[in-house]
Amino acid sequence: MIVPMKKVSLIIMGDKKSETLRKLRKLGILHIESVEGSGKKLEELKERVSLLESALFSVSDKKNKKVKQKSLDAEKAYAVSREIVALCEEKKQLLAERISLTAELERLSGWGELDPEKLAALAEKGIDIALYEMPKAEYENLGENVRTLSLQKTKATVKFVLIRSGLDGEDEAVESIKAFRFEMPQKSTAEIKQCIGSTNNRISGIDEEISSFADCADGIKKAIKACEKEIEFEVYATGMANEKLSADGKADVSVAYFTGYVEEENLESLKQAAKENNWGLIAEDPTQ
Repeated sequence: MIVPMKKVSLIIMGDKKSETLRKLRKLGILHIESVEGSGKKLEELKERVSLLESALFSVSDKKNKKVKQKSLDAEKAYAVSREIVALCEEKKQLLAERISLTAELERLSGWGELDPEKLAALAEKGIDIALYEMPKAEYENLGENVRTLSLQKTKATVKFVLIRSGLDGEDEAVESIKAFRFEMPQKSTAEIKQCIGSTNNRISGIDEEISSFADCADGIKKAIKACEKEIEFEVYATGMANEKLSADGKADVSVAYFTGYVEEENLESLKQAAKENNWGLIAEDPTQ
């Protein structure tokens, strides 16, 4: 069923925009045309909704239907959402760190247990050791001016330790194979494994903490709806057109205006509200 509508234009005092919008929202009969809002408050409200939605997404899949939902006001829901989002961000960073640690452990897998601190301690005692991996053919062509200890051989490559001994031509030989030098890790293999274990434990702990907020899901939803209403209000308040009217011998007067639609049966109610609040009102048939 098509409901007959009227297009209306309202003209109000520029400093009465917020007050007028509140009264119109309470009246609930005018459908205001969309406008483009702006301003710091509007951006802050949008950021708040984004944070609330992120928190809700994080707890929704953990929500147990048997969990009794808490009653939260908007500020409490926002505070809880900040905690949830902070936990999610920490988890994201830990997951990235775990990927990096696991990749490093995989890189070291063919070298057994490595400890850079032990090699550094040997270097302080004058024993300069470095690890290399190079094609087998090139390894076999190394001259006698470098001392090596083979650790692992395959058909294609050789892993070995090179021990600096100061032999003639050693520097030149070492320089020629620098591309094959194995980069030592910053942590020992054991420390990396320990870090991965600690990271996994913390990730599990974060999941449990996020799950503990499952009873806040409904409160966060309500906060989102309330915030969306505030956004709508702010969009209209800041997007409403303003004009200055001048009169002879008087200061400029600022007025604001906007358009919308009202059902014909509610037009008289809107006219009465306009009369009571000194709003200028023009009603006409909508144009196609």
